[in-house]
Amino acid sequence: MFTWLISVLFAHFASGWPLIDSRLIPIISLMITVPTNFLLSKFWVFHKTTLKEVRHYGSQ
Repeated sequence: MFTWLISVLFAHFASGWPLIDSRLIPIISLMITVPTNFLLSKFWVFHKTTLKEVRHYGSQ
């Protein structure tokens, strides 16, 4: 939901800029939202996990 909002807001504001071709706006939007979505989901899923294997095998 957050990345969709970023995409929509970027498309809205970028459509008013005369220097950006309208065909490039979806591509630029994807270049912004895909890494943002990856990082947000990575930190949301793995925010408090510890690797049990590291604790178990690391002491050998």
